[in-house]
Amino acid sequence: MDHPRYDQSTFFGRLMGMYDYIDPRTLFLSSDDVKQCQAMLEEFKKTGRVPAGVTDEEMWAARKNVEVSLHPITGEELFRPGRMSAFVPMNAPLCALMLMANGPKQVVLTQWLNQTYNSVNNYVNRAGATVDWSALLQSYGLAVTSACGISLAASSVISAVPALQVLGPFVPYLAVVAAGSANMTFTRMEEWNGAGVTVVDETGRELGMSKKA
Repeated sequence: MDHPRYDQSTFFGRLMGMYDYIDPRTLFLSSDDVKQCQAMLEEFKKTGRVPAGVTDEEMWAARKNVEVSLHPITGEELFRPGRMSAFVPMNAPLCALMLMANGPKQVVLTQWLNQTYNSVNNYVNRAGATVDWSALLQSYGLAVTSACGISLAASSVISAVPALQVLGPFVPYLAVVAAGSANMTFTRMEEWNGAGVTVVDETGRELGMSKKA
């Protein structure tokens, strides 16, 4: 249990690992369910043996449930809509709304909703125990501005040039890609600028920032 279930050196292993993280079924776990999974893992760590009556498959499921439900550093239960397991069910309706948006007001509203969700997801799945609110708000503002600006500008160009109307469905996609890139860039700017990532000990206590890690 001290290594990933799937071989992360292969594409298939990484793919299966990602499937575990985005599995929406884990959203239905209660707090008691997660605590029970934690207890199973703790017993395994102390004794080095699988608890009586528990199968290997159940142990792997317990590990997955804990990893997708709790923050790895703070140990706090993650806000459900912001979990990676909620990424698909949250994004499906947002994508549909953005594709169906008609008119400037609907375009701005749907792009704002999408980038607001992205920022919530970035916060919930942050690497450290704390968050730089200035950087987070900066990335949020940039993402919303770029998404709305690109969507409105592209829609205006397509309306003015009838020959480009066939590209209409790609406008929301272009805006989301550009805004998402901006959001990720500013969210991770501190790490890219050389500050590194947060390093913790076995108990979850922060030891500082590391460039090598």
